[in-house]
Amino acid sequence: MLGGLLGWIALAWIFIHGVHAFLSTSTSSMPSSSVAAASSYLAPQPSSGSKSSTSSAYRAWLDKRGIRISFLSITFTSNRIAKYFYRIALWSPTAWRLWFSFGVFVGCALLALGPLLVLFNLTVTAADLLPSFSMPATSPSLPGHEHQHHQHGAGLPMTESSGSSSAGVAGTTSTHAPRIRQFEMRPLIPGVNVPAEHTLIFFVVVLLNSLFHEAGHGIAAALHDVYIENCGMFIQVVLPGAFVELHSPQLNAVKAFQQLRIFCAGVWHNIVLALLAFAVYLALPTLLSSSYMYGHGVAVAALDVHSPLAASLQPGDVITAINEGCEVNTIEDIHRCFGDIEALRVTGRTGMCLSRSLVDAYPPLKPPPGVDPHAEVHADCCVEDTGDTSQSRLCFAQRAEGLFKCIPARKAADSAAVDRCVAHSHCSDGFACWNVTLEVDDMHFVRFHVAGKEPVLFLGPLNEFSQSVLLSDYVPLGVSSLRFPLAVRTFLGYMIALSPALAVLNALPCWLLDGAHMLKAVFELLLPSPRFDEERVAALRRWCLHINSALLVLLIALSFWRLAASSPPTALPSTAPHAASATASAGT
Repeated sequence: MLGGLLGWIALAWIFIHGVHAFLSTSTSSMPSSSVAAASSYLAPQPSSGSKSSTSSAYRAWLDKRGIRISFLSITFTSNRIAKYFYRIALWSPTAWRLWFSFGVFVGCALLALGPLLVLFNLTVTAADLLPSFSMPATSPSLPGHEHQHHQHGAGLPMTESSGSSSAGVAGTTSTHAPRIRQFEMRPLIPGVNVPAEHTLIFFVVVLLNSLFHEAGHGIAAALHDVYIENCGMFIQVVLPGAFVELHSPQLNAVKAFQQLRIFCAGVWHNIVLALLAFAVYLALPTLLSSSYMYGHGVAVAALDVHSPLAASLQPGDVITAINEGCEVNTIEDIHRCFGDIEALRVTGRTGMCLSRSLVDAYPPLKPPPGVDPHAEVHADCCVEDTGDTSQSRLCFAQRAEGLFKCIPARKAADSAAVDRCVAHSHCSDGFACWNVTLEVDDMHFVRFHVAGKEPVLFLGPLNEFSQSVLLSDYVPLGVSSLRFPLAVRTFLGYMIALSPALAVLNALPCWLLDGAHMLKAVFELLLPSPRFDEERVAALRRWCLHINSALLVLLIALSFWRLAASSPPTALPSTAPHAASATASAGT
Protein backbone atom coordinates (compact mmCIF):
# COMPACT_ATOMS: atom_id res chain seq x y z
CA MET A 1 0.00 0.00 0.00
CA LEU A 2 2.74 2.46 0.96
CA GLY A 3 4.82 1.52 -2.09
CA GLY A 4 1.89 2.17 -4.41
CA LEU A 5 1.16 5.51 -2.77
CA LEU A 6 4.78 6.62 -3.04
CA GLY A 7 4.82 5.47 -6.65
CA TRP A 8 1.83 7.62 -7.58
CA ILE A 9 3.33 10.62 -5.76
CA ALA A 10 6.63 10.16 -7.60
CA LEU A 11 4.87 9.85 -10.98
CA ALA A 12 2.85 13.01 -10.30
CA TRP A 13 5.97 15.04 -9.47
CA ILE A 14 7.88 13.61 -12.45
CA PHE A 15 5.03 14.69 -14.72
CA ILE A 16 4.80 18.18 -13.17
CA HIS A 17 8.56 18.78 -13.34
CA GLY A 18 8.72 17.33 -16.86
CA VAL A 19 6.01 19.63 -18.20
CA HIS A 20 7.52 22.59 -16.33
CA ALA A 21 10.99 21.90 -17.75
CA PHE A 22 9.63 21.47 -21.28
CA LEU A 23 7.64 24.71 -21.24
CA SER A 24 10.48 26.60 -19.55
CA THR A 25 13.04 25.70 -22.23
CA SER A 26 11.05 25.26 -25.45
CA THR A 27 10.81 28.02 -28.06
CA SER A 28 8.50 28.72 -30.97
CA SER A 29 9.35 30.35 -34.31
CA MET A 30 5.74 31.23 -35.11
CA PRO A 31 4.89 34.86 -35.72
CA SER A 32 3.83 36.67 -32.62
CA SER A 33 0.31 37.10 -33.93
CA SER A 34 -0.09 33.31 -34.19
CA VAL A 35 1.32 32.76 -30.71
CA ALA A 36 -1.01 35.38 -29.31
CA ALA A 37 -4.01 33.84 -31.07
CA ALA A 38 -3.18 30.35 -29.84
CA SER A 39 -2.02 31.36 -26.35
CA SER A 40 -3.68 34.63 -25.53
CA TYR A 41 -4.20 33.44 -21.97
CA LEU A 42 -0.48 32.93 -21.44
CA ALA A 43 1.01 36.35 -22.15
CA PRO A 44 0.20 39.79 -23.54
CA GLN A 45 0.40 39.96 -27.33
CA PRO A 46 3.89 41.15 -28.41
CA SER A 47 4.53 43.63 -31.16
CA SER A 48 3.73 42.56 -34.73
CA GLY A 49 6.42 40.78 -36.70
CA SER A 50 8.57 39.79 -33.72
CA LYS A 51 9.43 36.25 -32.68
CA SER A 52 7.76 34.88 -29.53
CA SER A 53 9.30 32.52 -27.06
CA THR A 54 7.01 29.92 -25.53
CA SER A 55 9.37 29.82 -22.57
CA SER A 56 8.99 33.55 -21.98
CA ALA A 57 5.22 33.36 -22.37
CA TYR A 58 5.01 30.46 -19.92
CA ARG A 59 7.21 32.20 -17.36
CA ALA A 60 5.21 35.40 -17.76
CA TRP A 61 2.01 33.44 -17.16
CA LEU A 62 3.48 31.94 -13.97
CA ASP A 63 4.75 35.32 -12.74
CA LYS A 64 1.42 37.01 -13.41
CA ARG A 65 -0.37 34.47 -11.24
CA GLY A 66 2.31 34.27 -8.56
CA ILE A 67 3.09 30.60 -9.20
CA ARG A 68 6.56 29.24 -8.51
CA ILE A 69 7.60 25.63 -9.09
CA SER A 70 10.71 24.25 -7.42
CA PHE A 71 11.88 20.78 -6.46
CA LEU A 72 8.87 18.90 -5.03
CA SER A 73 7.18 22.21 -4.27
CA ILE A 74 4.55 24.46 -5.83
CA THR A 75 3.92 27.90 -4.32
CA PHE A 76 1.13 30.36 -5.09
CA THR A 77 1.66 33.95 -3.90
CA SER A 78 -0.69 36.93 -4.06
CA ASN A 79 -0.76 40.32 -2.39
CA ARG A 80 -4.42 40.82 -3.28
CA ILE A 81 -5.65 38.48 -0.53
CA ALA A 82 -4.35 40.89 2.12
CA LYS A 83 -7.07 43.45 1.38
CA TYR A 84 -9.69 40.99 2.64
CA PHE A 85 -7.88 40.74 5.98
CA TYR A 86 -8.03 44.53 6.35
CA ARG A 87 -11.75 44.52 5.50
CA ILE A 88 -12.47 41.79 8.04
CA ALA A 89 -10.45 43.61 10.72
CA LEU A 90 -12.62 46.72 10.20
CA TRP A 91 -15.88 44.90 10.97
CA SER A 92 -15.51 45.36 14.73
CA PRO A 93 -12.00 46.29 15.87
CA THR A 94 -12.95 46.21 19.57
CA ALA A 95 -14.35 42.70 19.31
CA TRP A 96 -11.32 41.55 17.35
CA ARG A 97 -8.96 42.97 20.00
CA LEU A 98 -10.83 41.07 22.70
CA TRP A 99 -10.83 37.94 20.53
CA PHE A 100 -7.08 37.99 19.96
CA SER A 101 -6.44 38.91 23.61
CA PHE A 102 -8.02 35.58 24.55
CA GLY A 103 -5.64 34.06 22.03
CA VAL A 104 -2.66 35.59 23.84
CA PHE A 105 -3.52 33.78 27.07
CA VAL A 106 -4.06 30.49 25.23
CA GLY A 107 -0.86 30.91 23.25
CA CYS A 108 1.23 31.77 26.32
CA ALA A 109 -0.17 28.74 28.15
CA LEU A 110 0.88 26.51 25.25
CA LEU A 111 4.25 28.27 25.14
CA ALA A 112 4.85 27.30 28.78
CA LEU A 113 3.44 23.76 28.57
CA GLY A 114 5.03 22.84 25.24
CA PRO A 115 8.56 22.15 26.56
CA LEU A 116 7.08 19.97 29.33
CA LEU A 117 5.22 18.00 26.68
CA VAL A 118 8.42 17.52 24.68
CA LEU A 119 10.28 16.29 27.78
CA PHE A 120 7.44 13.89 28.59
CA ASN A 121 7.49 12.49 25.05
CA LEU A 122 11.27 12.15 25.10
CA THR A 123 10.95 10.06 28.24
CA VAL A 124 8.19 7.89 26.77
CA THR A 125 9.99 7.42 23.46
CA ALA A 126 13.29 6.54 25.13
CA ALA A 127 11.45 4.03 27.35
CA ASP A 128 9.89 2.44 24.26
CA LEU A 129 13.30 2.10 22.60
CA LEU A 130 15.00 0.54 25.64
CA PRO A 131 14.46 -3.26 25.54
CA SER A 132 13.88 -3.54 29.28
CA PHE A 133 11.26 -0.79 29.28
CA SER A 134 9.71 -1.24 25.85
CA MET A 135 5.99 -0.60 25.58
CA PRO A 136 3.57 -1.85 22.90
CA ALA A 137 3.67 0.32 19.80
CA THR A 138 0.56 2.42 19.47
CA SER A 139 -1.11 3.82 16.41
CA PRO A 140 -1.09 7.61 16.59
CA SER A 141 -4.49 9.09 16.29
CA LEU A 142 -4.00 12.00 14.00
CA PRO A 143 -1.49 14.37 12.52
CA GLY A 144 -0.45 17.76 13.68
CA HIS A 145 1.30 19.58 10.92
CA GLU A 146 1.76 23.15 9.83
CA HIS A 147 3.77 25.03 7.23
CA GLN A 148 4.88 28.60 7.68
CA HIS A 149 6.97 31.08 5.76
CA HIS A 150 9.33 33.86 6.87
CA GLN A 151 7.55 35.07 10.00
CA HIS A 152 6.15 31.59 10.55
CA GLY A 153 8.49 28.64 10.13
CA ALA A 154 7.89 25.14 8.87
CA GLY A 155 5.87 22.85 11.12
CA LEU A 156 6.60 19.21 11.92
CA PRO A 157 4.75 16.01 10.98
CA MET A 158 3.90 14.99 14.52
CA THR A 159 0.71 14.27 16.39
CA GLU A 160 -0.49 14.84 19.92
CA SER A 161 -2.92 12.34 21.37
CA SER A 162 -5.30 13.26 24.13
CA GLY A 163 -8.43 11.83 25.58
CA SER A 164 -10.68 14.02 23.50
CA SER A 165 -8.80 13.69 20.26
CA SER A 166 -8.52 9.95 20.27
CA ALA A 167 -12.19 9.63 21.06
CA GLY A 168 -13.00 11.37 17.85
CA VAL A 169 -11.77 8.48 15.81
CA ALA A 170 -12.42 5.58 18.12
CA GLY A 171 -15.03 4.23 15.78
CA THR A 172 -12.54 3.89 12.95
CA THR A 173 -10.17 1.57 14.76
CA SER A 174 -10.52 -2.07 15.52
CA THR A 175 -11.19 -3.24 19.02
CA HIS A 176 -7.80 -4.88 19.30
CA ALA A 177 -5.83 -1.71 18.53
CA PRO A 178 -3.27 -0.82 21.19
CA ARG A 179 -4.29 1.91 23.58
CA ILE A 180 -2.88 5.34 22.80
CA ARG A 181 -1.12 7.10 25.66
CA GLN A 182 -2.41 10.57 26.37
CA PHE A 183 -0.41 13.59 25.24
CA GLU A 184 1.84 11.46 23.06
CA MET A 185 3.44 12.93 19.94
CA ARG A 186 4.30 10.67 17.01
CA PRO A 187 5.21 11.19 13.36
CA LEU A 188 2.42 10.45 10.91
CA ILE A 189 2.94 9.03 7.43
CA PRO A 190 -0.04 8.22 5.17
CA GLY A 191 0.11 4.56 4.27
CA VAL A 192 2.26 3.69 7.30
CA ASN A 193 0.41 4.75 10.43
CA VAL A 194 -2.31 6.77 8.74
CA PRO A 195 -4.62 4.61 6.58
CA ALA A 196 -3.91 5.17 2.91
CA GLU A 197 -7.62 5.60 2.22
CA HIS A 198 -7.59 8.59 4.58
CA THR A 199 -4.90 10.41 2.58
CA LEU A 200 -7.34 12.81 0.90
CA ILE A 201 -9.06 13.64 4.21
CA PHE A 202 -5.63 14.08 5.81
CA PHE A 203 -4.66 16.47 2.99
CA VAL A 204 -7.86 18.55 3.30
CA VAL A 205 -7.64 18.78 7.10
CA VAL A 206 -4.01 19.93 6.98
CA LEU A 207 -4.89 22.53 4.33
CA LEU A 208 -7.88 23.89 6.27
CA ASN A 209 -5.85 24.11 9.47
CA SER A 210 -3.06 25.92 7.68
CA LEU A 211 -5.46 28.40 6.04
CA PHE A 212 -7.30 29.07 9.30
CA HIS A 213 -4.00 29.43 11.14
CA GLU A 214 -2.58 31.97 8.70
CA ALA A 215 -5.89 33.83 8.47
CA GLY A 216 -5.52 34.47 12.19
CA HIS A 217 -2.08 36.01 11.67
CA GLY A 218 -3.35 38.07 8.75
CA ILE A 219 -6.41 39.51 10.52
CA ALA A 220 -4.43 40.28 13.69
CA ALA A 221 -1.72 42.02 11.66
CA ALA A 222 -4.31 44.07 9.77
CA LEU A 223 -5.97 44.98 13.08
CA HIS A 224 -2.72 46.61 14.24
CA ASP A 225 -1.93 48.24 10.88
CA VAL A 226 1.02 46.00 10.08
CA TYR A 227 1.59 45.84 6.34
CA ILE A 228 0.97 42.40 4.82
CA GLU A 229 3.44 41.98 1.99
CA ASN A 230 2.25 38.66 0.60
CA CYS A 231 -0.06 35.75 1.28
CA GLY A 232 -0.09 32.39 -0.36
CA MET A 233 -0.42 28.64 -0.38
CA PHE A 234 1.94 25.82 -1.30
CA ILE A 235 2.29 22.08 -1.62
CA GLN A 236 5.53 20.57 -0.33
CA VAL A 237 5.81 16.97 -1.59
CA VAL A 238 2.23 16.01 -0.59
CA LEU A 239 1.52 18.29 2.36
CA PRO A 240 -0.29 21.59 1.75
CA GLY A 241 0.34 24.79 3.64
CA ALA A 242 -0.22 28.54 3.71
CA PHE A 243 1.84 31.56 4.71
CA VAL A 244 1.57 35.27 5.47
CA GLU A 245 4.58 37.58 5.00
CA LEU A 246 4.54 40.65 7.24
CA HIS A 247 6.55 43.85 6.96
CA SER A 248 9.23 43.30 9.62
CA PRO A 249 9.97 46.97 10.51
CA GLN A 250 6.28 47.69 11.16
CA LEU A 251 5.87 44.43 13.05
CA ASN A 252 8.80 45.22 15.34
CA ALA A 253 7.50 48.75 15.90
CA VAL A 254 4.18 47.73 17.49
CA LYS A 255 3.90 47.13 21.23
CA ALA A 256 4.86 43.78 22.72
CA PHE A 257 1.29 42.80 23.63
CA GLN A 258 0.13 43.67 20.12
CA GLN A 259 2.90 41.47 18.74
CA LEU A 260 1.64 38.67 20.97
CA ARG A 261 -1.84 39.11 19.52
CA ILE A 262 -0.38 38.65 16.04
CA PHE A 263 1.92 35.72 16.85
CA CYS A 264 -0.62 33.87 19.04
CA ALA A 265 -3.46 34.32 16.56
CA GLY A 266 -2.50 31.24 14.53
CA VAL A 267 -2.42 28.74 17.40
CA TRP A 268 -5.53 30.35 18.90
CA HIS A 269 -7.40 29.81 15.64
CA ASN A 270 -6.30 26.18 15.56
CA ILE A 271 -7.73 25.66 19.05
CA VAL A 272 -10.97 27.35 17.99
CA LEU A 273 -11.14 25.15 14.91
CA ALA A 274 -10.82 22.05 17.09
CA LEU A 275 -13.60 23.29 19.38
CA LEU A 276 -15.86 23.99 16.40
CA ALA A 277 -15.19 20.53 14.99
CA PHE A 278 -15.94 18.96 18.36
CA ALA A 279 -19.21 20.90 18.62
CA VAL A 280 -20.25 19.71 15.15
CA TYR A 281 -19.24 16.18 16.12
CA LEU A 282 -21.54 16.28 19.15
CA ALA A 283 -24.37 17.81 17.13
CA LEU A 284 -23.99 15.41 14.20
CA PRO A 285 -26.94 13.14 15.18
CA THR A 286 -29.22 16.19 15.18
CA LEU A 287 -27.74 17.65 12.00
CA LEU A 288 -28.26 14.37 10.12
CA SER A 289 -31.61 13.49 11.71
CA SER A 290 -33.57 14.19 8.52
CA SER A 291 -31.67 11.50 6.61
CA TYR A 292 -30.34 9.13 9.28
CA MET A 293 -31.46 7.49 12.52
CA TYR A 294 -29.01 7.54 15.40
CA GLY A 295 -29.23 5.31 18.46
CA HIS A 296 -31.54 2.75 16.85
CA GLY A 297 -29.10 0.05 15.85
CA VAL A 298 -25.80 -0.12 13.99
CA ALA A 299 -25.70 -0.19 10.20
CA VAL A 300 -23.32 -2.37 8.21
CA ALA A 301 -21.56 0.06 5.86
CA ALA A 302 -19.17 -2.37 4.15
CA LEU A 303 -17.71 -5.86 4.49
CA ASP A 304 -14.52 -7.60 3.51
CA VAL A 305 -15.50 -9.70 0.50
CA HIS A 306 -13.21 -12.49 1.71
CA SER A 307 -14.92 -12.73 5.09
CA PRO A 308 -17.39 -15.57 5.69
CA LEU A 309 -19.73 -12.91 7.05
CA ALA A 310 -20.16 -11.56 3.52
CA ALA A 311 -22.45 -14.51 2.79
CA SER A 312 -24.88 -13.49 5.54
CA LEU A 313 -24.50 -9.73 6.05
CA GLN A 314 -24.96 -7.08 3.39
CA PRO A 315 -24.33 -3.33 3.43
CA GLY A 316 -27.42 -1.70 4.85
CA ASP A 317 -28.20 -4.43 7.37
CA VAL A 318 -28.91 -3.11 10.87
CA ILE A 319 -27.58 -5.00 13.90
CA THR A 320 -29.94 -4.56 16.86
CA ALA A 321 -28.62 -7.04 19.45
CA ILE A 322 -25.86 -9.57 20.15
CA ASN A 323 -26.68 -12.96 21.59
CA GLU A 324 -29.63 -12.73 23.97
CA GLY A 325 -30.11 -9.68 26.13
CA CYS A 326 -27.31 -7.40 24.85
CA GLU A 327 -29.10 -4.61 23.01
CA VAL A 328 -27.16 -2.66 20.37
CA ASN A 329 -27.96 0.99 19.70
CA THR A 330 -24.49 2.36 18.87
CA ILE A 331 -21.03 1.02 18.06
CA GLU A 332 -20.07 1.50 21.70
CA ASP A 333 -22.76 -1.04 22.57
CA ILE A 334 -21.07 -3.59 20.29
CA HIS A 335 -17.78 -2.98 22.10
CA ARG A 336 -19.61 -3.39 25.41
CA CYS A 337 -21.25 -6.64 24.29
CA PHE A 338 -17.91 -8.00 23.08
CA GLY A 339 -16.39 -7.02 26.41
CA ASP A 340 -19.12 -8.92 28.24
CA ILE A 341 -18.43 -12.00 26.10
CA GLU A 342 -14.72 -11.82 26.87
CA ALA A 343 -15.49 -11.34 30.56
CA LEU A 344 -17.60 -14.51 30.55
CA ARG A 345 -14.66 -16.35 29.01
CA VAL A 346 -12.42 -15.17 31.86
CA THR A 347 -14.91 -16.33 34.50
CA GLY A 348 -15.38 -19.67 32.74
CA ARG A 349 -19.10 -19.16 31.99
CA THR A 350 -18.78 -20.18 28.34
CA GLY A 351 -21.51 -22.80 28.19
CA MET A 352 -24.90 -22.34 26.53
CA CYS A 353 -28.16 -23.30 28.22
CA LEU A 354 -29.80 -25.42 25.49
CA SER A 355 -33.31 -26.80 25.53
CA ARG A 356 -33.28 -30.40 26.77
CA SER A 357 -35.91 -31.34 24.20
CA LEU A 358 -33.59 -30.18 21.41
CA VAL A 359 -30.53 -31.89 22.84
CA ASP A 360 -32.40 -35.15 23.40
CA ALA A 361 -33.36 -35.22 19.72
CA TYR A 362 -29.73 -35.89 18.71
CA PRO A 363 -27.79 -39.01 19.60
CA PRO A 364 -24.58 -38.83 21.62
CA LEU A 365 -21.31 -39.29 19.74
CA LYS A 366 -18.07 -40.91 20.66
CA PRO A 367 -15.35 -38.54 21.86
CA PRO A 368 -12.92 -37.55 19.11
CA PRO A 369 -9.84 -39.80 19.07
CA GLY A 370 -7.26 -38.92 21.71
CA VAL A 371 -9.56 -36.50 23.54
CA ASP A 372 -10.33 -36.63 27.25
CA PRO A 373 -14.15 -36.31 27.31
CA HIS A 374 -14.08 -34.59 30.71
CA ALA A 375 -11.48 -31.95 29.75
CA GLU A 376 -11.85 -28.72 27.78
CA VAL A 377 -11.61 -29.83 24.16
CA HIS A 378 -11.27 -28.04 20.84
CA ALA A 379 -12.03 -30.89 18.45
CA ASP A 380 -14.96 -31.00 16.01
CA CYS A 381 -17.01 -34.14 16.55
CA CYS A 382 -19.26 -33.23 13.59
CA VAL A 383 -16.35 -33.61 11.19
CA GLU A 384 -15.33 -36.88 12.82
CA ASP A 385 -18.90 -38.24 12.68
CA THR A 386 -20.37 -36.90 9.42
CA GLY A 387 -17.46 -35.29 7.56
CA ASP A 388 -19.44 -32.03 7.44
CA THR A 389 -17.03 -29.07 7.34
CA SER A 390 -19.61 -26.35 6.58
CA GLN A 391 -20.09 -25.58 10.28
CA SER A 392 -23.86 -25.42 9.78
CA ARG A 393 -23.69 -28.03 12.56
CA LEU A 394 -21.58 -27.49 15.65
CA CYS A 395 -20.05 -29.92 18.09
CA PHE A 396 -21.35 -29.48 21.64
CA ALA A 397 -19.78 -31.11 24.68
CA GLN A 398 -21.06 -31.73 28.19
CA ARG A 399 -17.89 -32.00 30.22
CA ALA A 400 -19.43 -33.28 33.44
CA GLU A 401 -20.83 -36.38 31.72
CA GLY A 402 -18.27 -36.58 28.91
CA LEU A 403 -20.94 -36.40 26.18
CA PHE A 404 -20.65 -35.02 22.64
CA LYS A 405 -23.48 -34.14 20.27
CA CYS A 406 -23.59 -32.64 16.78
CA ILE A 407 -26.44 -30.11 16.68
CA PRO A 408 -27.48 -27.66 13.91
CA ALA A 409 -26.08 -24.27 14.83
CA ARG A 410 -29.24 -22.31 14.13
CA LYS A 411 -31.49 -24.62 16.11
CA ALA A 412 -29.07 -24.49 19.03
CA ALA A 413 -28.93 -20.69 18.92
CA ASP A 414 -32.71 -20.35 18.65
CA SER A 415 -33.31 -22.64 21.61
CA ALA A 416 -30.61 -21.17 23.86
CA ALA A 417 -31.55 -19.22 26.97
CA VAL A 418 -30.05 -15.87 27.90
CA ASP A 419 -27.96 -17.35 30.70
CA ARG A 420 -24.36 -18.51 30.22
CA CYS A 421 -23.30 -21.43 32.33
CA VAL A 422 -20.59 -23.66 33.72
CA ALA A 423 -22.88 -26.39 35.03
CA HIS A 424 -26.53 -27.44 34.71
CA SER A 425 -27.33 -25.64 37.94
CA HIS A 426 -26.78 -22.30 36.18
CA CYS A 427 -29.61 -23.03 33.73
CA SER A 428 -33.36 -22.79 34.19
CA ASP A 429 -35.65 -25.81 34.30
CA GLY A 430 -35.81 -27.58 30.96
CA PHE A 431 -32.32 -26.45 29.92
CA ALA A 432 -28.90 -28.10 30.12
CA CYS A 433 -25.39 -26.64 29.96
CA TRP A 434 -23.44 -27.50 26.78
CA ASN A 435 -20.21 -26.01 25.42
CA VAL A 436 -19.29 -25.43 21.80
CA THR A 437 -15.95 -27.17 21.22
CA LEU A 438 -14.04 -24.25 19.79
CA GLU A 439 -10.92 -24.92 17.75
CA VAL A 440 -8.85 -22.12 19.31
CA ASP A 441 -9.15 -20.29 22.61
CA ASP A 442 -10.14 -16.90 21.18
CA MET A 443 -13.06 -18.18 19.09
CA HIS A 444 -16.62 -17.41 20.13
CA PHE A 445 -20.05 -18.53 18.97
CA VAL A 446 -22.00 -15.27 18.59
CA ARG A 447 -25.51 -14.51 17.42
CA PHE A 448 -26.10 -11.13 15.72
CA HIS A 449 -29.74 -10.03 15.58
CA VAL A 450 -30.39 -8.18 12.31
CA ALA A 451 -33.51 -6.09 11.69
CA GLY A 452 -35.86 -7.77 9.22
CA LYS A 453 -33.70 -10.89 8.85
CA GLU A 454 -32.87 -14.09 10.62
CA PRO A 455 -30.08 -13.77 13.16
CA VAL A 456 -26.59 -14.17 11.73
CA LEU A 457 -24.43 -16.76 13.45
CA PHE A 458 -20.70 -16.22 13.73
CA LEU A 459 -18.00 -18.58 14.94
CA GLY A 460 -14.58 -17.00 15.25
CA PRO A 461 -12.42 -14.40 16.99
CA LEU A 462 -14.25 -11.22 17.89
CA ASN A 463 -11.47 -9.05 16.49
CA GLU A 464 -12.02 -10.67 13.09
CA PHE A 465 -15.55 -9.30 13.08
CA SER A 466 -14.17 -5.85 13.93
CA GLN A 467 -11.65 -6.07 11.09
CA SER A 468 -14.02 -7.51 8.49
CA VAL A 469 -17.10 -5.33 9.01
CA LEU A 470 -17.28 -1.53 8.74
CA LEU A 471 -20.06 -0.25 10.99
CA SER A 472 -21.90 3.05 11.25
CA ASP A 473 -23.96 4.52 14.08
CA TYR A 474 -26.15 6.19 11.46
CA VAL A 475 -28.92 4.08 9.92
CA PRO A 476 -29.95 5.65 6.59
CA LEU A 477 -33.53 6.62 5.88
CA GLY A 478 -34.48 5.92 2.29
CA VAL A 479 -31.61 6.05 -0.18
CA SER A 480 -29.16 8.04 1.96
CA SER A 481 -25.50 7.08 1.61
CA LEU A 482 -24.09 4.62 4.12
CA ARG A 483 -20.61 6.08 3.79
CA PHE A 484 -21.39 9.78 4.16
CA PRO A 485 -21.72 9.87 7.99
CA LEU A 486 -18.54 7.80 8.30
CA ALA A 487 -16.65 10.23 6.07
CA VAL A 488 -17.94 13.21 8.06
CA ARG A 489 -17.03 11.62 11.40
CA THR A 490 -13.59 10.67 10.14
CA PHE A 491 -13.02 14.22 8.89
CA LEU A 492 -14.16 15.71 12.20
CA GLY A 493 -12.04 13.21 14.12
CA TYR A 494 -8.93 14.26 12.22
CA MET A 495 -9.83 17.91 12.73
CA ILE A 496 -10.36 17.44 16.48
CA ALA A 497 -7.02 15.69 16.92
CA LEU A 498 -4.87 17.59 14.42
CA SER A 499 -5.84 21.17 15.28
CA PRO A 500 -4.72 21.21 18.93
CA ALA A 501 -1.63 19.19 18.02
CA LEU A 502 -0.74 21.80 15.42
CA ALA A 503 -1.29 24.56 17.98
CA VAL A 504 0.99 22.87 20.52
CA LEU A 505 3.73 22.30 17.96
CA ASN A 506 3.73 25.83 16.62
CA ALA A 507 3.69 27.30 20.13
CA LEU A 508 6.93 25.50 21.04
CA PRO A 509 9.77 27.98 21.75
CA CYS A 510 11.88 26.69 18.85
CA TRP A 511 13.51 28.33 15.88
CA LEU A 512 11.28 28.73 12.78
CA LEU A 513 8.08 28.23 14.78
CA ASP A 514 5.56 30.76 16.08
CA GLY A 515 6.82 30.05 19.58
CA ALA A 516 10.13 31.75 18.80
CA HIS A 517 8.36 35.03 18.00
CA MET A 518 5.99 34.59 20.94
CA LEU A 519 8.94 34.11 23.30
CA LYS A 520 10.60 37.27 22.01
CA ALA A 521 7.43 39.30 22.61
CA VAL A 522 6.96 37.78 26.09
CA PHE A 523 10.53 38.73 27.05
CA GLU A 524 9.98 42.26 25.76
CA LEU A 525 6.81 42.48 27.83
CA LEU A 526 8.19 40.98 31.06
CA LEU A 527 11.85 42.05 30.79
CA PRO A 528 11.66 45.47 29.15
CA SER A 529 14.68 47.55 28.23
CA PRO A 530 16.36 49.58 29.75
CA ARG A 531 15.23 48.13 33.09
CA PHE A 532 16.83 44.83 32.06
CA ASP A 533 19.99 44.50 30.02
CA GLU A 534 18.89 43.99 26.43
CA GLU A 535 21.87 41.84 25.44
CA ARG A 536 21.45 39.48 28.39
CA VAL A 537 17.74 39.10 27.67
CA ALA A 538 18.52 38.34 24.02
CA ALA A 539 21.15 35.80 25.07
CA LEU A 540 18.67 34.12 27.44
CA ARG A 541 16.10 33.94 24.65
CA ARG A 542 18.61 32.40 22.24
CA TRP A 543 19.60 29.76 24.78
CA CYS A 544 15.93 28.90 25.36
CA LEU A 545 15.41 28.52 21.62
CA HIS A 546 18.60 26.48 21.15
CA ILE A 547 17.77 24.06 23.97
CA ASN A 548 14.13 23.56 23.00
CA SER A 549 15.00 23.21 19.31
CA ALA A 550 17.60 20.56 20.13
CA LEU A 551 15.11 18.65 22.29
CA LEU A 552 12.49 18.79 19.55
CA VAL A 553 14.95 17.56 16.90
CA LEU A 554 15.98 14.74 19.24
CA LEU A 555 12.33 13.82 19.80
CA ILE A 556 11.68 13.74 16.06
CA ALA A 557 14.73 11.55 15.45
CA LEU A 558 13.80 9.11 18.22
CA SER A 559 10.18 9.04 17.07
CA PHE A 560 11.14 8.07 13.54
CA TRP A 561 13.56 5.50 14.94
CA ARG A 562 10.75 4.00 17.02
CA LEU A 563 8.45 4.03 14.00
CA ALA A 564 11.05 2.25 11.87
CA ALA A 565 11.74 -0.29 14.62
CA SER A 566 8.10 -1.07 15.29
CA SER A 567 6.52 -4.10 13.72
CA PRO A 568 4.44 -3.64 10.55
CA PRO A 569 0.65 -3.46 10.86
CA THR A 570 -1.00 -6.77 11.57
CA ALA A 571 -2.53 -8.32 8.48
CA LEU A 572 -6.11 -9.48 8.44
CA PRO A 573 -6.41 -12.97 9.85
CA SER A 574 -7.13 -15.90 7.63
CA THR A 575 -10.79 -16.27 6.77
CA ALA A 576 -10.63 -19.97 6.00
CA PRO A 577 -13.62 -21.61 7.73
CA HIS A 578 -11.50 -24.25 9.43
CA ALA A 579 -9.03 -21.74 10.87
CA ALA A 580 -10.92 -18.59 11.53
CA SER A 581 -14.66 -18.24 11.37
CA ALA A 582 -17.83 -19.25 9.65
CA THR A 583 -21.43 -18.16 9.58
CA ALA A 584 -24.34 -20.51 9.85
CA SER A 585 -27.19 -18.24 8.86
CA ALA A 586 -28.38 -20.80 6.35
CA GLY A 587 -28.09 -23.67 8.78
CA THR A 588 -31.12 -25.79 9.52
